[in-house]
This record gives sequence, C-alpha cells and structure tokens, in this order.
Amino acid sequence: MNLDTGLIRIEIESHRFDVPLRYMYGQSVETYGRWPTPKTERVQVGALSLSVLLSGMRPYFKEDDARWTVKGHGERLEISISKPVGGLTAWHDWYESSLGQTTKFVAEGRFYHKEPEIYNLIHFSEQSGERYFAQGDQKLAITCDATIPPLKWSGFYSPSCKVKSNYRTGLVLEYYYALQYLPQWQQIDKDIKAMFDRFALTAQSNQARQ
Repeated sequence: MNLDTGLIRIEIESHRFDVPLRYMYGQSVETYGRWPTPKTERVQVGALSLSVLLSGMRPYFKEDDARWTVKGHGERLEISISKPVGGLTAWHDWYESSLGQTTKFVAEGRFYHKEPEIYNLIHFSEQSGERYFAQGDQKLAITCDATIPPLKWSGFYSPSCKVKSNYRTGLVLEYYYALQYLPQWQQIDKDIKAMFDRFALTAQSNQARQ
C-alpha cells in the first residue's frame, strides 16, 4: 500500500474530512494487522480513530517504527472524533453536569478534594487520580491516572490522561496521551483541532475539483 497517496474519505454529521492513510496506524495495523485499501467513495461514519506522535501531530512513517512500538504510551496520541451520544447538546450538558457533580461531591466531603489550580486548569483529586476542567473558550475535561500505580498493581504501569473536548457543532474529540504531557494540554488541543481543520479543508478542495 502506498502510504503517500492513500486517503480515507469520511463524513460525520455533515462534516467531511479527507484523512491520509498514515494517520490510521492504531486502527489499521494494530487492530487488523494491515493497512486497508481506502474506498474511493465518501463513507458515512459515526466515529473515526487516529494515531499520531506528539511531535507536530506526526502520522506513521517507517523510520519512526521504534517510537510507535515503545512500551507504554510513549509519544503516542490516540484520538477519536465522533458525534456526541445523546444529540447535539449532549456535550454541553455533560460538561456542565460533570463539573457541577464534582463540585457537589467536594462540598459534601465525598470522593473528590479541591486542589489549587494548575496549568490554568480547575483541579480536583481523588483516590485513583486527578480530574481537571478548562473553562472559557477552550472548554474541556481531563481525567488522569495517579502518578504511582494503585495498591496490588502488578506489571508495567504507564499513567495517561483522557481528554474530552468539544470541536464543532455535532462533533466531540476524545484523546489519550501520557501523563507527562499534561502541562501541554492547551497546545495539544489546539493542534488536534487544527489538524482536523486541515482534513476538512482538503475534503472541500477535493470536492471542488470533482
């Protein structure tokens, strides 16, 4: 398969993206053991999963094999884009209710403890890890594993953070990266959205040429 020309053409909730095949490493090689043959027509999907390295949202290249197969999360960023479960307003409802519920538990002295803000994030701690919320124009929620493994944990431990972020109307991003990258949360979120903006622009340009 020529990874220089392979293109995945998808549509999610009327949003069109043309994604180079190189971004499908986790979904293709690791899940199915091979690179797929992209369809020539545009496909309606509910979600799409991509994999990149956290050095400029770099997709798969053979010379980076060692960086893709390192034990643990390493530099990898696993991303899914999908329509929100429950409808177009589900993201806003979920964000507000999640922050509200966490704040309520803190007031009742249950589960969570309020911590000082860090990295411009509202910060809560609990037994198994940390929870963070960003407000303002870049609303998102982050849940991170504890820096040390839980009691009775055996084997390799690679703590990570899961981020849920609103992208466009009808689209939600969920992505994972190693805990060490948490201080870069804001730039990572911006870079992911800029990447999908490029995919959307490519789809628009390709459509105009047809």
